[in-house]
Amino acid sequence: MAAQGWVQRCGLSIDQELNHVREREYLTLVRVLITQRRLDEANQWLANLMQLAQGRTGSVIEILMLQAEALHASGEVNQAIERLSRALSLAEPEGYIRLFVDEGVPMARLLVQLHASRKSDQPGSTGYQEKLLALLGRTHDEGLPHPAVAVPGSGTYALGEPLSERELEVLRLIVAGYSNREIADRLFVEVSTVKWHINALYGKLQVESRTKAIARARELNIV
Repeated sequence: MAAQGWVQRCGLSIDQELNHVREREYLTLVRVLITQRRLDEANQWLANLMQLAQGRTGSVIEILMLQAEALHASGEVNQAIERLSRALSLAEPEGYIRLFVDEGVPMARLLVQLHASRKSDQPGSTGYQEKLLALLGRTHDEGLPHPAVAVPGSGTYALGEPLSERELEVLRLIVAGYSNREIADRLFVEVSTVKWHINALYGKLQVESRTKAIARARELNIV
């Protein structure tokens, strides 16, 4: 209700002529619409904003990211990954980091799915994606706020995508109470690699914290 009140107070309408001076307000509105799962409206706004943003790389990247999030929320995973790939190809040469990290859990999930579906001829480097995921993982560790993530209700059911052997290994160590550094030492890998696996776990278990990952894994009888 508070979000709806904010939209009304802003006096924003999809039919109005857009002004780039108010772009930040428009993008905030889009985030509200995605949170409320008013995804058709969000996509209409984003299509109009993309026309307004032409020639301004940072704005184009942010709009592509939000398109990816809205498409992913609609179940259009392939289209979401395509939009994210375009955003990354524009962002990497310019060194954009904060723009992606500020998106939190939704961006981490999209990056994990992009990595899993990556083709050999896909543009962009995996190193840049891994850096973003590592920073997203660090944000979790530091306890900074994240956008709310919808988690299915309780009940035993199969995962949409099974955990890999390495992910299961990391999950068992998390359940045992090991830190990221301790897990890295035990598995003889870098901490950034551990964070990559943890983000993959979060995506597959549909959670956003260690505590919820443990609870969900036990609920599913994985550990």
